Amino acid sequence: MFGGASGGGRGSSLPSGGGTWSSASIGHAISVSYPRGWHLFGPPFTSLAYPYDRMLLTSYPAARGGGCSPTRAEQALPPNGVLIYLFEYSASAGRVLGRPNGMEFPPQSAGFTLKRRDLANYECWTVPGYLMRFTAAGRLFQVHVAFGPGVSGSRRAQALLILRRLRIRRL
Repeated sequence: MFGGASGGGRGSSLPSGGGTWSSASIGHAISVSYPRGWHLFGPPFTSLAYPYDRMLLTSYPAARGGGCSPTRAEQALPPNGVLIYLFEYSASAGRVLGRPNGMEFPPQSAGFTLKRRDLANYECWTVPGYLMRFTAAGRLFQVHVAFGPGVSGSRRAQALLILRRLRIRRL
């Protein structure tokens, strides 16, 4: 985990987020801001060799582990919990990255939305969630967001704000 058991990073009061937020660099030229008390994990947290795990962020205590998804974090998802899982499609050293077949990656600047019609069990996930793909700094990413069945509106808003505050630079 980055920066301790719950939160870590440097604290700052950020407008429109409510409360104190922490910021952390998670490596691979990626940084994230998130509410204090959330739990940020660095890779690995699945057994995937590709695409590459980049971030697991939960609003509740969770643990690494899983096959092609962060299964242990999914199993621990409480009613008002939020799970955010980010991974990257990138080329290995000396290879050119091609866009995975049939996948669209709009620019990150297009923003993130969570539409009820998009809620589904994607890929190998054991809980329903939202899947979003995007391009940032010439790189291809996919993020999954899952909510507990009784998640509050404020928690949903925090998740969207976290995604909007995700910063990715060129490698």
